[in-house]
Amino acid sequence: MGFSKADGRDTRHIDGDLAEAIALAHFTRKGYWCFPSLHASSPIDLVAIKDAETLFLQIKKDAKRQNKGRSKKERIYRARSALQKRLNVTMCYVNLKTCEVLVTDHRYHKKRIEKAHQREGREKSAD
Repeated sequence: MGFSKADGRDTRHIDGDLAEAIALAHFTRKGYWCFPSLHASSPIDLVAIKDAETLFLQIKKDAKRQNKGRSKKERIYRARSALQKRLNVTMCYVNLKTCEVLVTDHRYHKKRIEKAHQREGREKSAD
């Protein structure tokens, strides 16, 4: 945990604020109307609306984070809470150095999980 010498704020909070500002600028440039959360611990950090599309975004400040100890050097995706799943919140990862923004496609993960459950169901019915 690091603290800024200037004002005593935790640098993680400063980085989080910066990530949210980068994401807001990113979606604004893409033509979205953006509405940041007013609550510090909300399951949604940013609402972005364009035409008939509404995105409920949770901003994470680690767009390139990878687990180097894993055999597959793939991106680490954070799990959504049950409430975030019900609200259809999308995780949005921001790289603070490059300002790269990555939005997770949860439909891909949902389909992958559904296929795994179908396989389990077929295996149980075969028993």
